[in-house]
Amino acid sequence: MCIFMCIVSIAFLSPEEMKSLFSSVPEAISNTVEITEKCNLELNFEENLMSQFPVPKGKTPESYLEELCQEGLKSYFCAIWNRGKRVD
Repeated sequence: MCIFMCIVSIAFLSPEEMKSLFSSVPEAISNTVEITEKCNLELNFEENLMSQFPVPKGKTPESYLEELCQEGLKSYFCAIWNRGKRVD
């Protein structure tokens, strides 16, 4: 979680703040500019690029996703709970 928060907070720094933060590595700033100039990205938000998964009869994609998420959470938290119990 800390790594994610650090990345998010760095992403919203001003150019001056970034230069100050990376003052010991000045090539980091010039490298990001070089990479940016080489990128050509176009995003089409009109098209659905999500993978299609088979949905059991009688379920909607939304209800099936919710079911899978609930099963996964239950399994995850049961594993954590059982890890904390002693087995003599």
